[in-house]
Amino acid sequence: MAERVKGMFWVAAFAVFGGLILILSSTLFGMERAQGWADREGLYSPEIYLLIMGNAANQSMIVGSILFGAGLLLAISTYFYFLFTGQPEEAGIETKQLDNSEKI
Repeated sequence: MAERVKGMFWVAAFAVFGGLILILSSTLFGMERAQGWADREGLYSPEIYLLIMGNAANQSMIVGSILFGAGLLLAISTYFYFLFTGQPEEAGIETKQLDNSEKI
């Protein structure tokens, strides 16, 4: 079970970091896509170029936000899954039993 939790954690981490990369570099993706369109088109209007660049940047930001949110949700659910079902011994965490005979 500990391997399953580790796998879920790594998938969540990759989703969160991938989403952040897409969000933070959405402007670059939009510019590259618009430049590719401009190279294929030849003569074009600057308004259309800016519209294509904005739409491509928004698409990248939306996909990155969905990926980031899904990764964050998976990370939180993995944490609670481990919290409620995981055994501390499987994860390498040592536990100490409290002695009830000691009075404070």
